[in-house]
Amino acid sequence: MRTAKDTDYFITLPEVGEFRFGRETLLDKILIRTHFLGIVKDLKDDDAHYASVFAVMIAEYATLCVSCPVGWEHIGDMELTEQTESQLYALFALWRDQHQSFRNSAASGS
Repeated sequence: MRTAKDTDYFITLPEVGEFRFGRETLLDKILIRTHFLGIVKDLKDDDAHYASVFAVMIAEYATLCVSCPVGWEHIGDMELTEQTESQLYALFALWRDQHQSFRNSAASGS
């Protein structure tokens, strides 16, 4: 997990708990891409799309997560049940919305 900063933000996932994320920096972008490439390096074309969705989630989470509920420390190690998959998609939808709001604010000069 990364070190907490004053610019961190929180996301609450119902029935799971509260997550704390750091805002993405230029270095984070590189770290995410490096982690992603390490995960997908040996994938075959027929697996690439499905697996790359999870690889992006794992790479972003590992790089940007500051704190999380117990059991969510390493999402790549979680058993992939229907419930877990649904919760991962829900978390990343909330994360993407928050991430996009930061980008929109920066673009508008707010």
